[in-house]
Formats: sequence, C-alpha cells, structure tokens
Amino acid sequence: MTDRSNRDADHPLTALRHAFGRTDEFIGMIDRESLIEAAAALVSVGAMLGTLVYIGSTYGTANALGDEGAKVMVGVIVAFIVFVTLLGVGLAYTTSEGATADETDATA
Repeated sequence: MTDRSNRDADHPLTALRHAFGRTDEFIGMIDRESLIEAAAALVSVGAMLGTLVYIGSTYGTANALGDEGAKVMVGVIVAFIVFVTLLGVGLAYTTSEGATADETDATA
C-alpha cells in the first residue's frame, strides 16, 4: 500500500489534482492540433527572444544598439513576422481534417 501511495504522490497529475481539483477532464479536452500549435508558438517565440538577446549582446553597447545592430534587429523582426505567418498557414493546412459539413453546405 505504501508503494502505491508513494508512486501516486510522485505522479505530476496528482500534484495538479491537489492544486486545481480534477484535471483529467481539462487535459482530455486539449486536442492534438492545439498542442502542436502551442508548441510551435512557444518554440518560435523562444527562438525570437534568443535571437534578440544575441543581437543585443553582439551589436549593443552600454546604452544603445548602434546603426548596424538596428538594421539587423529590424531585419530579424520582419523575418520573424514572415516566418510566423508561413508557419500558421502551414499548420492550418497540415492539421486541418478537410471540409466540415457546414463548409460543404455553404458552398452548395
């Protein structure tokens, strides 16, 4: 009996249940597409923040970024916007399951 209670106490969902009540319904509600989109967004934003920190430490001085650093920063921001747009379009096409009944009715 103590082995099971120790094993259950170490399980991450047990801690969530104690903190927030029953979480199995909530975790079961998150679908695969949402998890993929959230992971892609987190990785993209993390890479962007890392790139901004790198640019700041490479091109920046104590108080300013400098002309070359500012150009690189603007280029990275524009590239990030284009990348996230293409990522969103790509995810929309790869995670969609085809037309729903409402969409087919609307086109008929």
